[in-house]
Amino acid sequence: MRYSGKPKAPGSETVKKESCDSQFCKEHSIVADWALMGGSFNLPAGATVKNLTCSVVLLSLFFVFSLQAANQTLRFFAQPGGQVTIQGGHKPWDWEVQGRVIEGIFECGSGFPVKSGQAIKPGKMQALMAGSIPLRSLHSCYGSLMDELMYSAMNETNAPRILFHFSDLFLTNLPLTKSIPYRFHTRAELVLAGVTNRISMPVSVMPLSGDKLKISGKTCIKLADLGIQASVSLFVKNGDEIQLSFDWFVGRKPSSVIGNKKWR
Repeated sequence: MRYSGKPKAPGSETVKKESCDSQFCKEHSIVADWALMGGSFNLPAGATVKNLTCSVVLLSLFFVFSLQAANQTLRFFAQPGGQVTIQGGHKPWDWEVQGRVIEGIFECGSGFPVKSGQAIKPGKMQALMAGSIPLRSLHSCYGSLMDELMYSAMNETNAPRILFHFSDLFLTNLPLTKSIPYRFHTRAELVLAGVTNRISMPVSVMPLSGDKLKISGKTCIKLADLGIQASVSLFVKNGDEIQLSFDWFVGRKPSSVIGNKKWR
């Protein structure tokens, strides 16, 4: 999903779906279906050969540019060793939940810093990362009983995974040495307890040996934004904010022990 305008404060928003009922859109849809299925079709009422010809040309150009873009895209897959931590209560945090499974992929353009010391300029980078965290991979510091209460509070029946989609990565700082990560500001869609939150958060990317990257981030989210009420029995002490942090390792070669579906 693309964003425009100023970043919005963390919180759930209503997604507006747009539809296209114009004759132009219908003709493009007809040509796309025909091109993808390799079949034939009858010219619908109101459609002209001229418009359909233009659609074919535009569609062909779309496929060409898509292939070119694909050739310039670097794809990284989730690797073992990652960790996600959720903390809550009152600061300093009273309780903590940890998980070690982060599934998904990271894609970037050829200008993204994937090597230490890579010469680049601050600014917007072509990149996205998307995936999920299985809810049952998260475990609290208070044992299995608290785990079950947590799964229930986070609507596990209807939302068994935490979903994430990061885009619009903006490089804010260049590292002074090769031991310091590249720092970005990014926008993200984070789905917890079945509720989508659009947030902004800082993210760091540390190139590692073996064509791997370590991606880290941290943000705070209000429980009210997730539709969850703070509870003494669930969260030990009342508090209406949680802190979510993660360290995610990705590499050019898929891992056999981590899910690497194409999350779109």
